[in-house]
Amino acid sequence: MTDGRLFIVLPLKDVDRVEALARGMTVPNRRGEVVVVGDGGAAKASSSERARATVRLIAHLASFRPHPFNRLFIGRETKCSFEDLIDWWNAEGFGDAKTKTLAPAAVRRELAEHLQSTGAHWRDHAMAELERFDGRRGNLDAWLKQFAELQHGGIGQKLAARLRIVRTGELPSGAFAVREADQIGLRRLACYIEDDDQGGSWLEMKGLLERTFPPETVHAVRWREHAGILEFPTTPADEIVIHEDGLWSGDEAVKRLRAIAALPPAAPVTLRYGIVTDFGLRVARHAIRSLGLAGRVSIDTSRAELLDFLAAEIPEEMRFGLGMESRDYYAGLHAHVNGYAFRPGDDWSSEEITTCADIGRQLVREWLRRDDDAALDEAKISRFALGGGGFASTVAFSRSVPKVCLPLLWLGGQVTLGVRTVAWRPLLVDSRRVSGADLLQAGSI
Repeated sequence: MTDGRLFIVLPLKDVDRVEALARGMTVPNRRGEVVVVGDGGAAKASSSERARATVRLIAHLASFRPHPFNRLFIGRETKCSFEDLIDWWNAEGFGDAKTKTLAPAAVRRELAEHLQSTGAHWRDHAMAELERFDGRRGNLDAWLKQFAELQHGGIGQKLAARLRIVRTGELPSGAFAVREADQIGLRRLACYIEDDDQGGSWLEMKGLLERTFPPETVHAVRWREHAGILEFPTTPADEIVIHEDGLWSGDEAVKRLRAIAALPPAAPVTLRYGIVTDFGLRVARHAIRSLGLAGRVSIDTSRAELLDFLAAEIPEEMRFGLGMESRDYYAGLHAHVNGYAFRPGDDWSSEEITTCADIGRQLVREWLRRDDDAALDEAKISRFALGGGGFASTVAFSRSVPKVCLPLLWLGGQVTLGVRTVAWRPLLVDSRRVSGADLLQAGSI
């Protein structure tokens, strides 16, 4: 909460309406920046009743912290002493001295202008995030219009409010920053995974490491996925640190851990990620344990950002998956996934979530059909209707879109709901998977 709060003081009868209005306009993780305060004073309040109402309102506001960017709007119909309330606000230095007294019709306009000025309005947030995406991107309004054409306009707005684009070079918490103590007396290699994807995010990771670490310490670890082989550099080392932007489902990490177990390098390996998920960490650490790699491979999360894709409570046996095969543990965890985009849960109806899955299912089916003329695996399609594993993520990188993201963000194709059909065009165009805004290249999930 860096920009203070907006306090809106209203008659009690207007509180629910304005709270709902603010909730719909504001990016979910910044909703605490708008506080609607109401008092149920009588329609024709006496001076003593107004005074008591003012005392109650001040007590409510005083439960928050003063901040130079706090603002105060007062509805004109509120039965309190405006003068006493504003005098208290200024005497306590509670926030910006430029308070506003507003007619009911002006509250919506002033609220929107405030949220826009602070970047907390859903549209301004979405536009700012899209500017961070370095690939081709669709027009936000055109993308939103598709939902309206399918009679589900509110879904697009909610998803736009949750969009986040992370630049690899600006990963949270200085994920790959050089720590001096880590360099002293230790031959440490800073590595990136190089594969056959010439448009892959490894190119950006390579550049980042070359700008961050001594050049002689930066090396490629070659990933030959079809053969299941990781080729490590031959440079003598005490530790090999592999840097990647994100650990999502852990599926790719397990494949590489199996490769390490089959042909281990001479030095211990540390895996470092900019962003990790609770799901991916459980899967990868389970694999380290079950493959006998403890002490040889570890995951450094000291500066990684953690995203939660699992329900808050999972069964005790699923915490570590002891005695379970990696594939069984991976499959079992999926039963406890909590779709990232659909939080908080009271924002979403079951119909809206089902609609997102329906759109995604159609887009995934068309993607797979273009790649393979064989009979389609409907179970596989359903697994990816809300993104890989049902994660329903809205977090992408500046040059790539993880497959755990909702397909309706990055896939294109024909979508039909009821009697309405649209030629769906994605918002984020991943160059690894498409050659145009809606022409998908061959690929697999």
